[in-house]
This record gives sequence, C-alpha cells and structure tokens, in this order.
Amino acid sequence: MDDKNFNQTFANEWIRIIEDPSANIRENDLYPLIREWVQQTKAKNILDLGCGQGICSTKLGDSQISYVGVDPSPDLIFRAKELYSQDHRTFVVGNVYSLPFQNLHFDAVFSIAVWHLLSDIAKASSELSRVLKDKGNFLIVTADPNQYPTWTEKFADQKLNGQIFSGTHFNSDGTTSIDTLYLYSMDEIISSFNIAGLTITHIQVVRSLVAISGYKT
Repeated sequence: MDDKNFNQTFANEWIRIIEDPSANIRENDLYPLIREWVQQTKAKNILDLGCGQGICSTKLGDSQISYVGVDPSPDLIFRAKELYSQDHRTFVVGNVYSLPFQNLHFDAVFSIAVWHLLSDIAKASSELSRVLKDKGNFLIVTADPNQYPTWTEKFADQKLNGQIFSGTHFNSDGTTSIDTLYLYSMDEIISSFNIAGLTITHIQVVRSLVAISGYKT
C-alpha cells in the first residue's frame, strides 16, 4: 500500500491485524509512547494523520481530548466510526497532501507508521505544519531508516527503484497485494520537517520504528 493505491483488500487486512486479540505489540510500546507525548504536550485538540480504523483515539489517556482522525480509506473510516465515534471523536476521509481543515487548527498532530508510505513527505510535512498552531507539537512514528531490511525482508518479488521499494504481500485470506515503501534517509526526513517550519526536539528508536517529535517554530 502507498498513498496512490490504497484499496479495500489492504483495509480489510489492516483491520484484521489491528483487531486481532493476540496483536499486543502496540500496547507494549506505541500506545504508551502516544500517551506520554499527550501528557507532555498537554494538547486538547489533536489530529491523527492516517488514523486507520481509529484505535489510537482510545489510547490518548485523556477522555476529554478533542480527537480528529483522517485517513484516505473510506472502509477504514467507516470502521472507525462504527467502533469509536463519540462526541469528542471525529473521523474524516481525507488526504495528507490536502487536509480538509483550516490553517492553525490543531494543538498537536501525530501519525503512526504512515510517513514511509508517502511519496512526497515534503508536501505532507507542509500540510501538517499548515494545520498546526504556532508552537503546536507533532509526533511522527515511521520506519527507522537504519532498519529498512527488517521492513523489506517479509515481501516476495522484491523490486527497488532508487528509494522506492515494492514487493508482494500475502494476505491472511489467501490474496496478495503489492505494497510500496519509500526508503527515505534520516537526513531527508529531518530536512522535510525543517523546511516546513517544524523543529525537531527528540528522536527515539522504538523497535523497527523511529519516533520524531518537536514543535512548529
């Protein structure tokens, strides 16, 4: 899956992975990371870029936070509304390159395991910065460039064209899908944030991911 070929097969597979009771890896590291970030930033109006089927909306540690999740998949947004809709939780179909929100709207913006699926992180970072309030905080968790082999080794029929990796993923229902990953260097990731007026204050490795946090200058 990438930002140009998201389909229902991948959406269904993602729902299966995240909702599987045995899939507790996120509970051990990613969700505590998000909760700690929310506590530190004291944000009350938060945007989740690439929210999937919305489970992060329940992991913020503060039931009074106004949460908006945006995702390009209508199937995942439908599932998010079905599972997690409440007065303070909103789920919207939208594209990270053209977010359907006003300028300077959110106290904080986060994204989990999305940035390495985007073909244009400079444009995505610019949109993040546009909807983020001045001095607002961001948290991007993406594939660790130092551990890209961990991400690519599970695919069959691997192809690499510059930084664009593609391979075949075997889904649980017996179908296959072609996934695309963009293997950006850490310098490129950092540069995309800096150009967008985002200052990085902390970088932390989490398993095969890297968590990059900071604020809008």
